[in-house]
Amino acid sequence: MWGEETPTPEEGKSWQYWRGTGDTAPTVIGDGDWGKLRVISSAIVWADVVDLGDASERFFTVEQNSYGAGDTPTVEIRGSVTTFTRFAGAPAWEAYPLVSSQSWRYVQIRFKGSAV
Repeated sequence: MWGEETPTPEEGKSWQYWRGTGDTAPTVIGDGDWGKLRVISSAIVWADVVDLGDASERFFTVEQNSYGAGDTPTVEIRGSVTTFTRFAGAPAWEAYPLVSSQSWRYVQIRFKGSAV
């Protein structure tokens, strides 16, 4: 589950909380809430910024295709101890997976199509 430190049991978060380029709804195959996210080569899809409540040191894990085969876009992550907005220019995006733990209170991920 996106935004959960220990996602057991897993709690779903609809694709409706994600935004595509131009602040549009992302392309989803099948059910608009729970279908497969489609990330074409020119697309970027942003998650909401999650407030983790404190800046404890954490490792972040993103699983793709947990429920069947699908697209495998580039995953990027960013975070900060201070709040930021979904489309803000800072903090900088980092390639996922990160090589170390981070002490972020606010964290966000995005998916990029392969040609972006």
